[in-house]
Amino acid sequence: GRDWEAVGRALRDSVGHGTPLPGDQCLAMPSGLPEEPPPPAGGRTKQRETWALSLAYYGPAFRRGFAWQPEAPEETVMGRLQAALEPLLASAHHGLFLSSAGRTDAGVSATGQLVTFYSWVPLSPEQLHAAVAAAAPAPRTLVLRAARRVPRAFHATFAATRRRYTYLLPASPGGDVPAEALDALLKPLAGAARDYRALGRGLPKGKDPSTRILAAAASRV
Repeated sequence: GRDWEAVGRALRDSVGHGTPLPGDQCLAMPSGLPEEPPPPAGGRTKQRETWALSLAYYGPAFRRGFAWQPEAPEETVMGRLQAALEPLLASAHHGLFLSSAGRTDAGVSATGQLVTFYSWVPLSPEQLHAAVAAAAPAPRTLVLRAARRVPRAFHATFAATRRRYTYLLPASPGGDVPAEALDALLKPLAGAARDYRALGRGLPKGKDPSTRILAAAASRV
């Protein structure tokens, strides 16, 4: 059969140790984030901070996927993240509101998922890294790649402008469709805007449902 364990090893190494996925060199903080805002002026000691987090997680470690679920929050990425961050905000007397650039289904991994939240409590990247690491269901299955203060108005759901997907398929012992043939089929998808309203739910009135695939390719690695 197909060697799915090899795919699992590649994903675990990428999430846990920052190893690039086969054929993929993109593990940095998502591009396009605004610069970190300056320190508060005028002697103000308290200021609401908005934080952007770039997360990596190993999908099979979270049985219910990314989105928080009330019946088993500890089995979701968002539930674990919420449990990690809430103690840091305990003195702020306000709730934790997490926003994400997207969601992944059960079993799907990520190497650069963007999440934002705000805090009236001054935080440091070191605090956030330690808290997220301690909340992982198993060592290095949930990793904070980067943490940065961003302008107050920045929101992961509405400010993110692109997503990148990588699909790893183990070779079939009986032979596969040549990668060159798959690449030729994918290439025409890039460049043109297409209507994706059929894949959306609760689309606001007047919102443009079209989006553009910037690149699509297949290769043997």
